[in-house]
Amino acid sequence: MKIISCPLEELPRLQDLAIRTFEDTYAAHNTPEVMADYVKQSFNESQLARELGHPGSEFYVLTEGDEWIGYIKLNEGEAQTDPRTDNVLEIERIYVDRAHHRKGYGKVLLQKAIAVGRAKNKDRIWLGVWEHNPRAIAFYESQGFVKNGTHVFMIGGEAQSDWVMELEL
Repeated sequence: MKIISCPLEELPRLQDLAIRTFEDTYAAHNTPEVMADYVKQSFNESQLARELGHPGSEFYVLTEGDEWIGYIKLNEGEAQTDPRTDNVLEIERIYVDRAHHRKGYGKVLLQKAIAVGRAKNKDRIWLGVWEHNPRAIAFYESQGFVKNGTHVFMIGGEAQSDWVMELEL
C-alpha cells in the first residue's frame, strides 16, 4: 500500500473514485435528484481539473498495487471551503472505497493529512463532517479531533449542517 499525489492525467480515475465513494456514503440519505445534482456540479471533469490545478489544493490517493482504495483532498489558504485567516489545513474530502472499510485505510489517509500539515507548519487541521454521520464523527474523535462549531454544506441545493472538527498539531 502506498499514497501517491494524484496527477492531472489520472483525472478520470479520480473522478470515478470520487463519485463512487460519495454515492456509497450519501445516496441512502438523499434523493436521487439531489445526489445527481451534487455529482454533476462537484465531480465533473472541468471542476475536478480546476481543483487538481489549484495551487492551494492537493489530492492524495491510497493505492494497493493498481487498485485505488481511497483518496483525500487537502486545502490551504483561499482554496478552503470556509475562508480562514489562521494557519490551518482543511481536509475537504476523505473517502475510502466501501469494499475496504474497517481496514484502517481512513486512518492511513488521515495520518497523511497530519504529516502534510506538520510539514507545512500548520497549527491545526480542520474538516466538516455531516452531523448525521455518527460513524465518521466517532472516527474523528478517536483520532483527537474535537467539535469547534458548525457550517453549512450545500448538496444539490439543499443546506445540510456539518460539524466543524479540528485537531491541534
